[in-house]
Amino acid sequence: MSTPTRNVSTALAKRAGSDRVRTDEIAMRAYELFQKRGGHHGHDQEDWYEAELQLARERDVHRERS
Repeated sequence: MSTPTRNVSTALAKRAGSDRVRTDEIAMRAYELFQKRGGHHGHDQEDWYEAELQLARERDVHRERS
């Protein structure tokens, strides 16, 4: 039997997970940035952080419109 506390905890965990940008999304965006730069190596951390920033901004804009 499900308790109210468990239901709330599950709902909060799902919501927290949807608030975060997923690692696989960041990796795909970082790879796109890498390709746009011509595939030159040595900027992996920059690409990762830029991808993370872009996706977080997109998520925030989407949230504001909802």
